[in-house]
Amino acid sequence: MKRSIITLVLAGLLVLAAASLFLDSQGNFSLLYEGKRLMGLFAMVLLTFQVFLASRLPLLERGFGQDRLLGYHRLVGIGVLVTALIHGVFDIIFQLSVYGSLMLYFPGDLPKLLGSFTLVLLLLVAIPALLRGSIAISYDSWRRIHRIGFFLVPLMLIHSLVLGTTIRYQPLALALWIGCAGLYGVSLGYRLVIQIRKNRDPYLVESVHRETHDVVSIRAAGKRKDFLPGQFMLVQIKKAGKKSPVHPFTISAPPSSEELRFSVKAIGDFSGEDIPDLTVGDELVLEGPYGWFSHVRFPLSAPLLFIAGGIGITPFLSMLAFLAEHDPDRRVMLVWGNKEPKDAGFQDELVRYKSSMRALSVLHVFSHSTDNHEVLSDPWVSGFVTTELLNTRLTDLDSWGVMLCGPPVMMKKLVPDLLAAGVEKKNLLYERFDF
Repeated sequence: MKRSIITLVLAGLLVLAAASLFLDSQGNFSLLYEGKRLMGLFAMVLLTFQVFLASRLPLLERGFGQDRLLGYHRLVGIGVLVTALIHGVFDIIFQLSVYGSLMLYFPGDLPKLLGSFTLVLLLLVAIPALLRGSIAISYDSWRRIHRIGFFLVPLMLIHSLVLGTTIRYQPLALALWIGCAGLYGVSLGYRLVIQIRKNRDPYLVESVHRETHDVVSIRAAGKRKDFLPGQFMLVQIKKAGKKSPVHPFTISAPPSSEELRFSVKAIGDFSGEDIPDLTVGDELVLEGPYGWFSHVRFPLSAPLLFIAGGIGITPFLSMLAFLAEHDPDRRVMLVWGNKEPKDAGFQDELVRYKSSMRALSVLHVFSHSTDNHEVLSDPWVSGFVTTELLNTRLTDLDSWGVMLCGPPVMMKKLVPDLLAAGVEKKNLLYERFDF
């Protein structure tokens, strides 16, 4: 589903919320009172939509892709926070101006207390999410806090129905409330089904192979999954009845493989400690596949430029294996940036792909040491991956389908540079490795 369609649906729901207030107006207009009601309805719609975006429904994944979905999710989350805060502030000012006090009386004011409690929980979820890049918080802690969002929707729906006269007595507002409740039910129901399915069909680790000094590949067997080359899965390790935190890892094997392979770099507690400790026979709980980062998004006639940074090579390994099987004459160039030659694993695979793909070329780019290049079978240069470097290798960069996967600092620099160099937005796919 395209982002424009999702945006139109969300805008339509917000218009319905505003229209329901207009139809409910009795002519005695109060900016504070009407403002707090409008912001409350907006917050209800946006929060429900936020949970819908987080449900990982297939139509959302196919239409957005992980990066774009996260960006949209963040924007909607900011909208939830702003509208809910304005609703709360307007309500406080209104209460003080009309009653001269914020005193609550029980049990009649329990819905107001519920609304205040919901707002506090919303702040607890939103602040770590917005400041994640500035504060020290693990991916697992971030996920746990984020799950609170699923419980905020029923709290807000109860608060709005019990306290909101507009919803109870205005048909359009009531229809909107029922729609939000239904959307939440679909989102929650889908997540429950996914949890049941993935726990019912665990995968077993068949091998753990060290690719480099800090990268290992895990092969796991289980119920066959259909996926596109370049997609990722959410992975948990299950040992002694206990599950590890969930982490996203790209499938580095082709769709034709009988096993799934995940190639993981030792970063943080999970991939640095839990992954290397895996042994044959350990269970993996998998969810997915997810993402839309795949060369199949481009026309069959388009030449492909793969730009990888570090462990960002993993989706391209899956794509190269697929192309070697199904489209060996495709013109493909892989540019792979690493710190040192010892970081560039998978050399035997690259040699194998080059023997099958006559039009495949590989260029290594190293930012640090220039020693020990005898392990490489392809050309290399010192420095960083830049558009200037690419233009020295390709005279027609703007005609290629460009795919970019690497660390945030690399993405932040290269994406705008590639667009400025003439690569059209429709010809540029990228995926970040933030976790």
